[in-house]
Amino acid sequence: MFGDFIKSIQKWSDAHSQSAAIHLLSAVEPVFPATPPEFPHVIKGFLETILPPQGIACFLQRPYQFHQLQSLLTGLGSYIIEKSIRDVLDESLVSLLSLSERERLTALLYSLEIMRDQWIDGRIHSLIISNPVEAISRLTRDLSLENDWKCAEFLSRCGYGYPHSSHACICWERYSGSVSSQTSWFDWLDLLASEKNEHENAFQLDRYLDVVFNPVFSDFIDTLCVDQNSCRICPLIESCKTYRSSFSPEYKIECLNDIKTGDIKEIPSSSLLTLLSGDLWFDTPSQNKFIAKYPDISASDFQDIDSANDEAFLSFLLATKELTARNFDTEGPLSGKSFTCAGDIYKSFGQFIREEQQESFYTLILDNKHRIIKNRLITRGTLNQSLVHPREVFAAAIQLRSAALVLIHNHPSGDPSPSEQDMAITSRLQEVGELVGIKVLDHIIVGRQGYFSFVDEDLM
Repeated sequence: MFGDFIKSIQKWSDAHSQSAAIHLLSAVEPVFPATPPEFPHVIKGFLETILPPQGIACFLQRPYQFHQLQSLLTGLGSYIIEKSIRDVLDESLVSLLSLSERERLTALLYSLEIMRDQWIDGRIHSLIISNPVEAISRLTRDLSLENDWKCAEFLSRCGYGYPHSSHACICWERYSGSVSSQTSWFDWLDLLASEKNEHENAFQLDRYLDVVFNPVFSDFIDTLCVDQNSCRICPLIESCKTYRSSFSPEYKIECLNDIKTGDIKEIPSSSLLTLLSGDLWFDTPSQNKFIAKYPDISASDFQDIDSANDEAFLSFLLATKELTARNFDTEGPLSGKSFTCAGDIYKSFGQFIREEQQESFYTLILDNKHRIIKNRLITRGTLNQSLVHPREVFAAAIQLRSAALVLIHNHPSGDPSPSEQDMAITSRLQEVGELVGIKVLDHIIVGRQGYFSFVDEDLM
C-alpha cells in the first residue's frame, strides 16, 4: 500500500510539471559526518527543535538575538546549574513566552548541558555512527525530548541524515486510515526503507515526501494535504480512506439523509461533530483524540496543540460543549426519558454540571411515571436555604403538574460529599414536597470525578 502511495505522488508530479521543483527542493544528500559537530552547532540545532512556534517567530524578526542566545548558552561551560540557563533565557526574547514554556525550555537545555562533554569528546557521535537507530531511543530519553520524531529532527539539524518528516507521515496515516493510532518514528523508518525506487535511501525519500506535504513549500509547488481544499487536486483521493470516510459527498449525503428521515439518533456523536465542524475537521491525531474525549475537554487541551487547524477544531468543540451546557435548562432531547438510578442521571447530566465554576442547583421535573418533563436551573452561587427556596424549587413543578423531583447540584471543589447545609436543604425540600404532593426522589451532588446520591447512601 505504501508503494502505491509513493507511485501515485510521482505520477501526479510528472503529470503536473512538479517533478523538477520537488527534486530541486528535496536534493539533500544524507550525511553522517566523520567527525562530531561543533557544540555551538549542537546548541543551535537543539534550540531550533525545542522552541515553540511563537518563539521561532520572535527570533525570525531578530536573528542576531538568536545567535546571541546561542553564544551565551555555549559559553556557560560544564558543571552549570539550571538557574544559569534560566537567567540567560530570561534576558533573551524567550522571556516573552509563558512561565511554563520557559521552565520547559530550561529543563530541556539543562539535559543537553549535562551531556556536553559526551558531545565534545565524540562519545555520542560514535553511538550515532555505530547504531543510528538505537541512538534515537537513548537520546530521546536522555534529552527528555517529547518523542523520537523530535530527536530525529534535532539530529538532522546537527548534520546527521535522519528522516523526520512528520508532515508526510501524518498524510500517510490519513491515506491509509490509521489516524487513530499514531505511526512511530521507527515504523516510519521501516516504511521508507521498504520502498525501492529512484531514491537511494530512506532519508532522500523522506525529504522528497516532506516537500510534497509540508506547507512550508507551498510557495513553490502545489503542496498536498494541507487542508480540505487540497482534496480537489490530490492524486490520492480515490484510495484515501480519510476522504472516503469523512469528506466525500457520499459520506455527507448519508448523514444528511439520516437527519431528514428522522434517524438522527442512529448517527454516532463523533460523526455529528465532524459533520457540523465542516472545513475544520481534518482527521488529525489530535482531532481524533478530542473527539474521543468529548465532552471531557477543556481549555487546558490547547497546551498540547501545535497546529492552527487543530486549535480551530478544539475551539469549535468547546463552543459546542458550552451551547449544550446552556441548553441544560430546557426541555431538550431528554424530555420524556425515565431513569432508574442515580448513576443513569449522572451519566446524562453530570458532564455538564461538573464543569460549572460556581455551585449550581438544578431540578429535574418528572411526571407520574418519573419521566422528565423539564430541567430547570434554580440558582447559582454558594448554596444556602434562602437561595434554594421551596417556592423557586416547586413553582415550575406545580405549574407543570409534576409528580416528583430530583435535585442536582455541583461542588466546584471536586468533592461530592454533602455539607451540613446540603443536608439541611434536602431535609427541608423533602418536607415541603410531602406537603404539596410532589415527592423529592433523590438529591445528587456532582463532583469532578464522581457523584453522591442521598438515596444510594440511605439518607432519603
